[in-house]
Amino acid sequence: MAKARRLCVLILAATLSGCATLGDNPRDPLEPLNRAMFSFNDAMDEAVMKPVAKGYRFVLPGMVRTGVSNFFSNIDDVWISINQVLQGKLLLGLGDFGRPGNYFARQLSRWTKQYVASQTQGQPEMDALMAWLPRTIPAGDETTLIHGDFKLDNTIVHPTEPRIVAVLDWELATLGHPLADVAYNAMTYHLTRENLGGILGQDLRALGIPTEEEYLAAYCRRTGRTSIPDWSFYVAFSMFRLSAIAQGIMGRVLAGTANDANARARGERARPMAEAAWAIVEAHGR
Repeated sequence: MAKARRLCVLILAATLSGCATLGDNPRDPLEPLNRAMFSFNDAMDEAVMKPVAKGYRFVLPGMVRTGVSNFFSNIDDVWISINQVLQGKLLLGLGDFGRPGNYFARQLSRWTKQYVASQTQGQPEMDALMAWLPRTIPAGDETTLIHGDFKLDNTIVHPTEPRIVAVLDWELATLGHPLADVAYNAMTYHLTRENLGGILGQDLRALGIPTEEEYLAAYCRRTGRTSIPDWSFYVAFSMFRLSAIAQGIMGRVLAGTANDANARARGERARPMAEAAWAIVEAHGR
């Protein structure tokens, strides 16, 4: 909570100081922040609902197919708005929030160490990922605010409109590469419902959900990118990171120190997540 509050204050200060990109509306210079608002209330209005996972379908209250499609578009709008506020003079007030640059190398080192320290059984896919990922980090580097857990589950949806009104759970936020969050949010395209609650193999057209290609094309249009080379790296990295986190949870379960009733179930995701990550690597070439 303290970390999230600090972020809110710093974003607001950056916007008011004119050191960040302002909104298109000159009467409302805080428009980017308003469109990507934070919620710190302990109790939200009962009419504001979180997305509900029902089977393999994302059931967004009151939304028809077109509304779901518009909502997925709004997910990117929200995150890009936050990035726009923070880019440029990003480090103003965030100098000690995280280390800028070299994000993927640092993250791979951190999560590899955690995985090895908590490993409970052999897993060839994780061994392969720990060897492949460090040597295939894409060239170039960018730094902005990273949420660390940016996904549909961590948003609050407007009760009647296909848009997000709050982004929650900022505990893992740091400075890093913006494509890390984009890939994390897109992992669902590569995960099955049975093992990891994804939408792989589902009829996206019938659900009103854009394909991964459409999703990425829309993101590129909004951010001025021509493409995202090495996309398989970013998705595999996100899955590797989650697998390492899950393995850490399983290590605590077996050590008897886990205090979460769902810890074992979360820890058991380590293997299928690593298998899915390596499948992406193999599918797109090594």
